[in-house]
Amino acid sequence: MSRLDELIRELCPDGVEYKRLEECCTLVKGKTPIQKAEPGEYPLVVTTSERRTCSTYQFDKPTVCIPLISSRGHGVASLNSVYYQEGKFALGNILCGVTPNDEDYLSAKFLLEYLNYKKDTLLVPLMKGGANVSLTVDSLRNVKIPIPPKEVQDNIVEKLSILEEYISTMREELYCRKKQYEYYLPKLLKGNASCSKIQFGKIIEFQNGFAFKSKLFKDNGNPIVRITNIKKNYISEEELVYFDKMDYSVDMEQYQINPGDIIIAMSGATTGKIALNNTKKIFYLNQRVGKIIPDATKIDREYLFYLLQSYTRQIYEISEGTGAQPNLSTEKFKKMEVEIPELCQQKEIVKRIRPINELCYSQQYGMEKAIQKRCEQYEYCCSKLLDFKEIYSEMKD
Repeated sequence: MSRLDELIRELCPDGVEYKRLEECCTLVKGKTPIQKAEPGEYPLVVTTSERRTCSTYQFDKPTVCIPLISSRGHGVASLNSVYYQEGKFALGNILCGVTPNDEDYLSAKFLLEYLNYKKDTLLVPLMKGGANVSLTVDSLRNVKIPIPPKEVQDNIVEKLSILEEYISTMREELYCRKKQYEYYLPKLLKGNASCSKIQFGKIIEFQNGFAFKSKLFKDNGNPIVRITNIKKNYISEEELVYFDKMDYSVDMEQYQINPGDIIIAMSGATTGKIALNNTKKIFYLNQRVGKIIPDATKIDREYLFYLLQSYTRQIYEISEGTGAQPNLSTEKFKKMEVEIPELCQQKEIVKRIRPINELCYSQQYGMEKAIQKRCEQYEYCCSKLLDFKEIYSEMKD
């Protein structure tokens, strides 16, 4: 029997008390406009794991930070993660800070573990709205959480932290490998060739996606690529939805994603992310997913794919909107200036980049699968450590 099992048997054998968040925590919406924050000495918590900086602070206690907007963008209720911050820090105005009133009663780190584990059942169902799905601070006040004895909370946090640190180390290594590739890619794209500046609109055509109706989605049929299916470099076939052409009177040919086609995410936190249809299947563009069609007389398709990869950050920066909901304007994208060599030189450069890209992709894919397995192990541990019986539940019934 582990130390944690002994503690639970000794301190809470029949279950634990549950409390609403407002009974044991202070809930405050963030004040800092993320895009307009003045850089400074204090961490600024945003809707991703990255930390920006701010010249002022709003909180100075251990706090759980809950994004109030969907992680997936338009029309889809989703939360990638809940975050933790301690010390003096600023909070983006599209997040809510949840601060335990008494750390000896409720640990902020335990609260983080519980809300992250239960976010899809406790938080996501509270999200409301059509195009802009969001949470309200008031809706969070009644979320119920278990309050096991503090010693039990600390032991659970310690056990889960070991796995989290291992996963974090793997993710950091993967991040560094990706950054290394991103650093060298622009240099490889130019090589020793002389380049000239040209707007994207002069070398490509752009096809916007179709507004498929979610109520007409099917479990099989013609696959639709949504923003969530755009991964780094490839189209993920997980969580695909489908449609029946008979449900629409529109000619769908223009919305086809054929083998070898390049697509781009046009809204949400992944705006600017590029993917290639490297399968033999035909998919269809959903709204806010664009297809980039190269002018074969001016730019090589594969060269364009690598070029777009190297401009992901710049594309994100020209997007309009705030927080996790930027939107890419087709016209702004077409006006972006890029440097490219002559077509014949592009083809030679592609020959040099291709094996490097394939090696990097293979390594990254292997690491992502290893991380996924560790995350599944973490989820299993959470299910064993964070599900508590509520005492007095029989009396309430």
